[in-house]
Amino acid sequence: LALEKKDSERGSTDRHFHRRTIEIAQNVILRRLTEACHVLGMIVQASRPADVLRQEHLGIVAAIAENNPDEAERRAREHVAGTRAAIQKQIAEGKFTPVWVVD
Repeated sequence: LALEKKDSERGSTDRHFHRRTIEIAQNVILRRLTEACHVLGMIVQASRPADVLRQEHLGIVAAIAENNPDEAERRAREHVAGTRAAIQKQIAEGKFTPVWVVD
């Protein structure tokens, strides 16, 4: 989808992936934190290379498929940290333009 410049579909698929992963985790704190981020049904979409995001997502899925919750958590934390770092870098460089998505 990223290669085809279908950003809306890519974003929708990404949000579905995150929601489903959180459901599978059955982590109440993570669910509540995510819900808080979706205030008024809007979220900000970070700008990161699609191939990086894809590899991070595949790593999380692989750990879940292998029934390895510690590895899944580690990979999920790395995914969040990478997104946060990308946003912080973009802000520091004056290049961050939030893209608000109605969910």
